Parts: sequence; C-alpha cells; structure tokens
Amino acid sequence: MDRKIVLLYSDEEIEEGLKGSNEEIFEYLFKTLFPPLVNYALCFLSERELAKEVVQECFIAIWNRRNSLKITTSITSYLYTAIRNRCINHLKSKYHQHREATEHEEDKMISDARTDDILHESDLSTILQQSIAGLSEKTRIFFNLSRENELSYREISEKMSVSVKTVEFHISSALKQIREDLQRYWHLPVIVIVFL
Repeated sequence: MDRKIVLLYSDEEIEEGLKGSNEEIFEYLFKTLFPPLVNYALCFLSERELAKEVVQECFIAIWNRRNSLKITTSITSYLYTAIRNRCINHLKSKYHQHREATEHEEDKMISDARTDDILHESDLSTILQQSIAGLSEKTRIFFNLSRENELSYREISEKMSVSVKTVEFHISSALKQIREDLQRYWHLPVIVIVFL
C-alpha cells in the first residue's frame, strides 16, 4: 500500500497547529487522511463501519492529546502506525471477548449437565428406594442383606437359616421386580440397572 500522501502543511506546521488547537489544520488533516486510513484499517478489520470508527477514535485521541502530542516521524507515518495498533488492539479485545464468551458457555453447559446428572441420580435413587420398599418384607430383607450389608448368598442363608437356593430365589425375584419398575424410567442413567 502506497502511503505517500502530499499534504499542504509540513509536519512541523501540523504539529504546531494541533498544539495550538488550530481546528482548520485538524479538519484538513482529517478530511485528507480519513479515506486512506479507513482503507488501511480494512486490511485488519472486515467491516467498513468498524474501520471508520477506529479511524475516528484515533483522530479524537489525537485532538484530545494535542497539547502533549510528540510526533517523531511524519504525521502520516504516525497515523498509520496508530491505526495499525488500534486495529490490533481491537482484534485482541474481540478475541478475548469471544474466548471468554465461549468459556462461559462451556462452563454453563458443564454446570447444566452436572445439575441434570444430580437430578437424574436423585430421581433414580428415589425410584430405586420406592421399588425396594414395594418388595415383600422377606424379599426386601434378603435384598438388603445382599446389597447393603454386602453379604454373600451363603452368609445370608446361614444368618436367615434357609438354603442358598431360597436366598437366590428371593434376590432374583427382587432384581426382576426392580428391573421392571426401572424400565418405566428408561431415560434415566442405566448405570444403576447394570449394578442390579
């Protein structure tokens, strides 16, 4: 991109004019350099309106800092550098905003999934407890000794003074009934069903 722009005023005259709050020089500078600076900003940004906004902000900043402005290069080089830096800063800011928004959305999705899991576990636990409560008293005792007390069939048969086959029958009956009760809630996690 050819940045060679011929101005009616020298760099010294422009700098002194700005420091002296000369609106005529500022307006001339704005009208002359605004279009090429917008085109330059478009090299970095994808939207013309955004490029215009960046260039306008740059000129506003120059006017606001006109008394303390120190330009060590030509005014055009200074402005092109300022525009480049503003565009890069804008892109960095946009990237960080996008990244934060994405991270926030991911965190929300994870949080929602955890909440759903907790609800499903709670629902499943309630359904399982209701199903166990619906078993006959004797079958429920055998089932609880097996699952809660973690006793083997042999240990249960000795404790209850029944045969191992009787224990197997009651545990099998309990599991069958619980599976049937849980099948109505197939949309809940199946991990507990596999456990049973």
